Amino acid sequence: MKFNNDKEKLDAKEILRQGVSSQFWQLIMDATKESEEAIRKIQDDEEMADLPAEEYKFRNELYKAKRKFLDTLSKTPENIISWLESPNNESREFDPYEK
Repeated sequence: MKFNNDKEKLDAKEILRQGVSSQFWQLIMDATKESEEAIRKIQDDEEMADLPAEEYKFRNELYKAKRKFLDTLSKTPENIISWLESPNNESREFDPYEK
């Protein structure tokens, strides 16, 4: 994210703070929680126990990674606010191949 001045950065933080408490974000959070529960049910399903050990391990790790990713996504506004509040956020490299 690029901001031309500090006011734009402050405005962005305020928009994120207001957005977190909005019904829109609550709907996003509800959908995320439902997705996590669906993944958890798949993990706990008896069909998973019937899989060969290697496939069971692979799928279980995959489902754990999906749940962790959903958890990270649910914290996106707070993460962006934290990033905006850090003193040196202008020189962050998101793409190591960009150079």
